[in-house]
Amino acid sequence: KIGITYDFADKERYGFIQGVKLAIETINKENRLLNGKKIIFVERDTKSNPKIAMKIAREFALDTDMIAVVSNSPKDVAVSVAVIYEYAGIVYISSSVTDNMYTRDNFNMIFRNIPDDTAMAKALSQLAARLNFKN
Repeated sequence: KIGITYDFADKERYGFIQGVKLAIETINKENRLLNGKKIIFVERDTKSNPKIAMKIAREFALDTDMIAVVSNSPKDVAVSVAVIYEYAGIVYISSSVTDNMYTRDNFNMIFRNIPDDTAMAKALSQLAARLNFKN
């Protein structure tokens, strides 16, 4: 079972969620899991509200079948729920959070699929130096 959390009203982020659903449907259709089981996904609307997201995270943490949560929630939502998922032993993946606080404290269950702010700043400063930008 995989949780998918996002703000249902946020149309800018909707494409990502559709991609996650398509991937799950493809995996299930093609029997790609070794044990032949199907992935079940559970969607929850965070409304981009940290308090609502934390309530959802606690619900997911109590579900012994939940193994991961995928989200593209804003920074304040993702940072607020990361601790809950870490201590529940549930993998939490954000597709949009670059803030260094998101993966603080050397968490083992919290992941991102884009560079953090520090890595992006370093790469941009190296590019600026290579291009001889002065301002």
